[in-house]
Amino acid sequence: MLDFQRVSWVTPGGVAALVAICRGWIVQAKKVRIMNHLQCPASGYLQRFDLFNSLGIKLQETFTRHEPGNRFVPVCRIARGGARRIEDVYTDLAGVLAPEDGSEEDWESGEGGAYSFFEHSISELGNNVMQHARAPGYVCAQYYPSNDLVRLAIADSGIGICESFRVSESPLWGDGLTHLDAMKLALAPHKSSKLHQRSAWGGEPVNAGVGLTVLDGLAKETGGNLLVISGRATYTSWSGFGELSGSLVYNGTLCAFTVPRAEAMHFNRHMRAVTARIRPISDQPNTFEGVFR
Repeated sequence: MLDFQRVSWVTPGGVAALVAICRGWIVQAKKVRIMNHLQCPASGYLQRFDLFNSLGIKLQETFTRHEPGNRFVPVCRIARGGARRIEDVYTDLAGVLAPEDGSEEDWESGEGGAYSFFEHSISELGNNVMQHARAPGYVCAQYYPSNDLVRLAIADSGIGICESFRVSESPLWGDGLTHLDAMKLALAPHKSSKLHQRSAWGGEPVNAGVGLTVLDGLAKETGGNLLVISGRATYTSWSGFGELSGSLVYNGTLCAFTVPRAEAMHFNRHMRAVTARIRPISDQPNTFEGVFR
């Protein structure tokens, strides 16, 4: 039972996590009941973000919907065979993060390239869900003009980071590996649970194991934040690693990325600083292709 009575504000991370959790319950044949969702202060916002539609709840809308443009992306399911092409979703999300950059890149001047990077990194996070979680993922994003922040989130109700190391038969797995241990590995460069698995094309790893490391570095460089929760483990860019209190457990993984949109103009400078700290990654540390290769 979910009571929305006192919900007055929620971030994209909260929306994505709530949808992922509820859809996971539904898959398990659990009954989900919601209350006071029409009376709560955030009701219109949650409808615009398609939270209720994502849960299969059809409500009469008393407002006019406007094209989201580069201001927000309503919660959307990412899975093969979904209602929308996954690539289109990634494009929309990148447009919220770096709308002015387009597809232009100017590596020589040290400016630009943010749109292409974010489109690629978001697709990496989406691929992580499909590779690791064994459950659909849900994404959404919003730009907040009052403080120039973009918040983007992706959540699933899958097996979680720790279990992914086990089922992938990763050499990093051990019987004593805790949720917190697994979280630390996930944030370290080149520690993906899939790193030991090779693709059929060139024998390279199916996952480079640096996606979260780079996003964390960019968050710190730009004054943003990366939040990751999986199982009992938590991580934020500014407070580090921790654990959920009491008996709380998040069954799945939530990643929420916050960045000042204006900092996209200085993206290449930030990227150089980040890649310099996590070398060796490639022969071309100044490009996002090198980082994720």
